[in-house]
Parts: sequence; structure tokens; C-alpha cells
Amino acid sequence: MICLVILACVLVRTESLSMNTSYEKMSGTAILKCPFGPVKTWAAGIAENNSTTYTIGKMINYNLPFAKRLNVSEMNSLIIKNVTSFDFQVYRCTGINSITGKLDTYDILLKQAIDPSNIKILEETEQHRVIGVIGQEMSITCTVTSGEPEEILIIEDDNGTEMVKDGPGSVKFRLKPDRNDDGKNFTCLVLSGDELVLSYTVQLQLRYKPNITIQAYPHNTTMEGDPLELRCDDEEGSTNVISRYKWQHKGTYIQHSSKVMQINVTSRMDNGNFTCIAENEAGDARDTIEINILYAPVIENYSVSFFENNSNLLVSCKVSGNPNNITFGEWIHLSDVDTPIRYLNGSEDGILAISSFTGTAESYENGGVYVCNVSNGIRSTDDSLWQTGKVQVIIKESPVFTKQNKPEQVGYIDNTSSLSVDVMSSSRIMSTKWYKEGSEVLKTERLAMPRNSLIIKAQFHNKMVYTKGYRCNLIIDKTKPEDFQNYTVTVQNQYGVSSFMIQLRYAGPPRMPQITTVKRTSNGILVKWRSVFDGGYETTYEIEFRKVTETKWDRIHIKMIMENHLSTTFIADPNTDYLVRMKALNKMGNSSSTKEQIVPTEDKESQRSAVIYGTSVFTVIMFCISGVFGCFWCYSIIEKKKRMKATNHNIDINQDQQLAEDNGVVNDNNIPVINIIPPAENNININVLQGAFGESCEGYSSIDRRKRMSRGQKVSYMANRSSKVVSTEL
Repeated sequence: MICLVILACVLVRTESLSMNTSYEKMSGTAILKCPFGPVKTWAAGIAENNSTTYTIGKMINYNLPFAKRLNVSEMNSLIIKNVTSFDFQVYRCTGINSITGKLDTYDILLKQAIDPSNIKILEETEQHRVIGVIGQEMSITCTVTSGEPEEILIIEDDNGTEMVKDGPGSVKFRLKPDRNDDGKNFTCLVLSGDELVLSYTVQLQLRYKPNITIQAYPHNTTMEGDPLELRCDDEEGSTNVISRYKWQHKGTYIQHSSKVMQINVTSRMDNGNFTCIAENEAGDARDTIEINILYAPVIENYSVSFFENNSNLLVSCKVSGNPNNITFGEWIHLSDVDTPIRYLNGSEDGILAISSFTGTAESYENGGVYVCNVSNGIRSTDDSLWQTGKVQVIIKESPVFTKQNKPEQVGYIDNTSSLSVDVMSSSRIMSTKWYKEGSEVLKTERLAMPRNSLIIKAQFHNKMVYTKGYRCNLIIDKTKPEDFQNYTVTVQNQYGVSSFMIQLRYAGPPRMPQITTVKRTSNGILVKWRSVFDGGYETTYEIEFRKVTETKWDRIHIKMIMENHLSTTFIADPNTDYLVRMKALNKMGNSSSTKEQIVPTEDKESQRSAVIYGTSVFTVIMFCISGVFGCFWCYSIIEKKKRMKATNHNIDINQDQQLAEDNGVVNDNNIPVINIIPPAENNININVLQGAFGESCEGYSSIDRRKRMSRGQKVSYMANRSSKVVSTEL
């Protein structure tokens, strides 16, 4: 005990040469090394000036409660086992300094060891992965949260070669990678004292600047409607990661961000350049491909207007297609309701000079729709090889009355009569007016003037077609005798005024038709004629023909159809000359026969003059005979009339009606119908049906047709199959 006290006194007097630090973890074993030897004593609590001797030499102070945790090594180091917080203090060893030979002290601070934590690589993009770019400088930085004692950080490659050493807290490795560094592992080692406490390994993945090309599948030239796939491939390989794709079409960005663009149904709008832009950490690259979508021609439909006096009517077929080697076919001229009118050939570049096809046609006949046919060898989606487009041609002119309008129309006494005309107009009709003998007809309870739009028939370039038009009517209710006058209808549009004259006539026998053509054909004789006036009833045409050498006439009957131009062909013997004539019939009677026309044999032209001469002589003789009989007949009628007056015998209206019924000359109201045909001197022609030898005997009343006929006036007329002259009051 005395020795320990003495030693303590000695220790107090001796000053420490230095202060060192040693670290140990809780529950660990601390080994405190003394640089002197042999060690005289180990003591603790030096910093608090309350030292406690742990050992003298190698002897442990067993008076200490923790003496069992203490030990002295062969090298005089103090060993403390199962370290607690109490053990973290200053320790001092005393011994002979081998350098000075004197007694010396060495202080050691035992501190609690704390491992570094939170190791990480700052450049890490994914777990254990660092991205680099070939040829570009980069760094790999390893950081930790420092512990006690200060740590050392080392970065090694996957061969264990130390690349860099630093600390505490962080270490940075700088490099400029090449292709050999791709995929190389780098490990960060963290040493606390001599102990490896942390490590972290990352793999270097290098990025190459994209090297892309666009491929089109199946091909960059394809048909409209077919699918198309565009692939943006990186020539650097699949390991080269592309961070983003962008696409442009004709220089404009489109909403697509993947490497493959799928167009399920291509259209002509997909034509042009497509550009793919690929981006990654190394940079970006782009490639462009031209897409060629083949499609059938597309024709622009448009409308064009010309004035009626324009002599340079040109329309063009405005077409686009791919390929652009357009073939222009035949033009079709349609009415405005798509009825074909004619077929025309335009120029090779799709221009149609309408004026060159006009001929003697009127201006309006060039109006309508012109359809151009084009092809470039590509079928449309509906599998059509030829495509069509429409150009509407409008002729700016005053209203046009159709040629089918009748200048003579029939009315019926005490019934409703209607005057009707069809008119075409290229612009809105502004007004329609009717005039009777120069005075405007005003709307009354008995007179109506409707105008309706409808599909009408009109002649375009010698062909009857359907077209849009108007029907103007003057409807006369309870028709009176004074209504049978001349009427004029005027129609106005924005380009002018047009008029048409109509004579309202009593219903009666038809007028004599006009033969327009009589000629031989390969199988007979062709006869064409024009209807003049049907008398207001269904008309039948009787054609009579005979051989020149015979006297018997053969007859054929043709029912009236809607057209004014009619024709028929009958079988005739070859090498034989024929005579042809015709007349018109309805239920009111029949017209006179036309003049006989000779149809010569084609191979006997030399005999034609003789036949004509013989026929002329025969005609003169027949005319003279018929004249004699006609005069005799008229004389007998006059004599009979005188006898009737002498006996003061008058025939009343009932007798007139019976006489008319006997001859089929009545209307639906059983009122005798008087057929009035105006002569040159404005007198009313009282037509007497079929006199001797087929001629008609015409007489005229003394009533001026320009004057209104009042009730009570008498008109003399003759009825068929009777020689009576009948007077009746109107």
C-alpha cells in the first residue's frame, strides 16, 4: 500500500509528453499501447485530476470493481474488455523513455468509436450504375457521413487497383472513359482506423451518341390505305440507351415519342418527309426519310359563270394525284340534274374549249355540268381506275323559254283552261307577268298565275334532256269566249326579260303536220314529221303510201307521243317508187292531208323526172275535179240555207248539240265546240271537216277576232257529214 502511494506521488510530479487518442466501440476490447517499456504503472482519470492506478507493472489492482476486465499484454499494453461508457476517459502509462533514459508518461484518450454511414455514389443514376459518355470527362464521387475516428475512402477498379484515396467524408475519381471502360466496376472502400467498415460498388455504363437510321416497312413508297411502319434504329446497338424519341412530319413536331411509328391506314396527307430525333446523355442525332403515298387523282369541283355573248368558254380539270402523270379522258356534258347531253374531247392537259363545240346552238345549251374523267393508273379506295370531277357552267342570260312550248294552246268554254310555258333561268326569277292583247292580266277570282320550280324537258344540242326549270301557268276558271285571245308571258331575272306569245284556241281538229324527212333506208322508207297543233286532244297520225304505178293507198296509224318530232319506218319493196302523204286525227276530226311526196328508187334516179311530171299532171287533174265537186257542194249548201230561211226554220241549241254529237264535236260539258283558226285578215276561220276527195272547205265568219264576242252574237259554221249551215248564239 505504501508503494502505491509513493508511485502516485511520483506520477503527479511527472508531466505527460503527449496526448494520443484511441477508439473502441461499446462492448469491444480496447488495447492501449504505451511507447515505453517496461511500463511502471497504468492509471486512469488523469484529466479529472483524480487518477486511479490500474496496474503496477503487470499486476492488476484487484481492488477495482472492474478488475476482471483489465489485463496487461506482454508488450505492456493495457487491455480493457467489454468496454462501457465509464471506460471512455484519459489513461496514462509511466515508464522509462528509451531515448532520454528518464522516467516519462504517455497519455491516451480512449474515445468511443463511431462507424461512418450513409455511403453513396453521387453520379449514380440507377442502383449500382453510373452512366458515362465515351470521350467525355466524368467523375465517380463516393461520400459518407463521417464517424469516429476519421475514415479513409478508397476507390478501386474491379481488378483491385487503387484508383484514388481520400477522406474523411468523400473521395472523387476523375476519368475520361473509352470503350474499354464500358461495363467496368468501381468500388468505394471506407476504412475506420484499420477496419473496413463500408463498401459500395457501381458499374460504369457508357453512352454512345445515337447513330440512327429510319427504315420504312414494307417500303417508303406505298398505296393509299395500306399500313406503314417507320422504325428509328440506333446503329450503336441495343445496349445504347436512348432516353427520348421525337418525330417531325414536314418540319412540324407530331405527338409521338417511341422508336416505332405505326400508321395503320395511310392517306395522301402522310406524303412528305418524316424525321426521327433520338436523344440520350451523349447527345442527339436525327435521320429523315421521304414517304411517297400513291393515290388516285382528286378533282376539284367548282363553278364558273360566263355571259351569253362570251365566245371563249373554257373550263379546266383541276386535278392532283400521285404520281402526277395524269391521263385525261372524255368529258361528259350533263344537265343540272345529271342527264347526259353530249360527250366531248378536251386537250391533253385537261382543258375543254366549250366554244369550239357550240356550232349553231344557243348560249343556254352550253350551260350545265361538265364531268372530266382522269386516271393516273392508281385505283381509288373503291377500286375505280378512272376518277371524275365536276365543273358547273352557268350562262348569265335572261330567261330562256324551252322550244317545246306551244304557241297555240287550247281552252274549253265554261271549263278551266290553262296556258302553260316552261322556262329556264340561270338566276333567281324576279317576276312573271301575263298580258292579253297588250294589257296586263291581273289576278282575280277567275284568274290565277302560279309559277312552280320543277324538273322540265328542254332541248340541248339537238337532244331532249331533263333540267331544272320553272313552269308558269295562267289558269282561267270558267273560260268565256272573250278569253280566247293572244297572250304574252314575260319572265324577268337579274340578267334581263324574256317573253313568249301564246294563242288560246278553242279545242278542235288538229292542224296538218309538217313532213320534215322522207327517205329510203336499208329496210324501208323513213318518214319524219313535226306536230303543229293537236287541237287539245290525243292525236293519231295516219301515213298513206302507195306505189306510183298503183292507185290503192296503204295506211298506218301512229299514236301521238310527248315529243313534237316524230318518225316511223315502213317496209317498202326495193327498186320501186312510192308516194307518201299524211294527216293528223283526233276525236274532233282530222286535218288536211299533206302534199304527196315521191320517194324514188335509189338505183332509178334517171326515172325520177318522169315520175314527178306524171305525178304533177295527175295532181292537177285531181285538183280540178275536186274543185268542181267542191263548188257544186257549196252551191247546194247555199241553196238549202235559202230554203231554210224561206220556211223560217231555225235550229235551236239542242239541235246544234245533237248535230255536234253526230259528228263527235262536243266537249265534256256537251257544248258544241267551235274551232277558230285565225286567217291573215284576223277573221275567224270556221273549219268544215273533210269535204269531197279529202279536201277541207274553209269559210270565215264576219266577226272580227280582235273584238270581244258578246253573248247573243251568231256564228255560222258547218258540221261534218252534213250540208246544213247552222246558226247559233254565243
